[in-house]
Amino acid sequence: MRFGTGRGLSGPVSAARLSDVELPAIDPNRPPYPAETMLVDGRAVLVRHTQPTSSAVEPAVYVHGLGGSSTNWTDLAALLAGHVDGLALDLPGFGGSDPARGGDYRAWPRTPEWWPG
Repeated sequence: MRFGTGRGLSGPVSAARLSDVELPAIDPNRPPYPAETMLVDGRAVLVRHTQPTSSAVEPAVYVHGLGGSSTNWTDLAALLAGHVDGLALDLPGFGGSDPARGGDYRAWPRTPEWWPG
């Protein structure tokens, strides 16, 4: 199988082997990670930071889908805390973030100031 998007991405695609490792049980009482509000272009964006449980981990950004929020990632973030330093954000108009200016919900036109790197 091949794919191509017109963006310079093309090549063979192979099916990934599914893991046979059993996932741990989900804790339905696990609270969401603490949140802070950051200003991006003068608008409040709610961000939850998953503190890593080990050092020298890579950063990860969790982005919810339409109608979701940063809390969609609570369980996965807990499972990956030993592997990544995670940030889960509420996109404009969702969760605890301000609505998008002028109702424009297209992808952000530029990288936010708080983006790591």
